[in-house]
Amino acid sequence: MNKNSLHKVIDSFVIPKYPWIEGYDIEVYLDAPIEKYSVYYYVRPEDDGDFTVTEEMDEVEKLTETLFRMIGPERNQVFNEVIFLVKNRQ
Repeated sequence: MNKNSLHKVIDSFVIPKYPWIEGYDIEVYLDAPIEKYSVYYYVRPEDDGDFTVTEEMDEVEKLTETLFRMIGPERNQVFNEVIFLVKNRQ
């Protein structure tokens, strides 16, 4: 599995279903010999610039991890975490 595969499934299954997600990044951390995959979702902020944690965020996290596993990672590739952030607008 590679990072591009994860991008494709997130673009196909996560982004269309959750319009409040404005973008995302995937980071791969090398902790030899393990590759740890983290997904950072950028969410639409509320009027005060913050965001409220919702049940949908749990759904996104579970879906992302399920998609990661469905891709068929190698033994040394593990799903690390999903983090939600508000992207700075300037």
